[in-house]
Amino acid sequence: MRLAGVGPYRCAAVTAAVCAERPDWIVLAGIAGCYPESGVKVGECVLVETERTADVGSFSEGTFTDKFAARYGCPYVEKFSRWPLVASNSVSAAASPFVRRDGVQIENMEGAAFFRVCKEFGIPFLELRSLSNRVGDPFAQWEVGRATEELARALVSLLELIRQS
Repeated sequence: MRLAGVGPYRCAAVTAAVCAERPDWIVLAGIAGCYPESGVKVGECVLVETERTADVGSFSEGTFTDKFAARYGCPYVEKFSRWPLVASNSVSAAASPFVRRDGVQIENMEGAAFFRVCKEFGIPFLELRSLSNRVGDPFAQWEVGRATEELARALVSLLELIRQS
């Protein structure tokens, strides 16, 4: 097990190092925020089916344009659909209020980097997220303790399912 920490750069570096060891599987597990209108709720665990690099672009006259957005898919999630499957935006905190939210249910910082590196190495991967907050909620309202407890339980189950596959 390796800990990547928060953010896409740390995640990409650790993911590349792990992928270079040619594991059978790699799992990114962490917390995320859900969009209020998404249909998923704080306290749930989800598997991420797609990640979009939502904040790679520029501002002009107060408007954000996602010039280099990419969407990456995970071809392995259907086999493990015990949890809801969701689409996610990968964003930095600064751009979060400005990104497109169409067709996505959650938001995190690391997922797109993780998907991209795993695809480059050809390593089977999954991303498991526990929802700690609604996007836009102040940090003091996040339910990090509850989310990490749920994440730990779901991760044990997911690892057992992977082992059995």
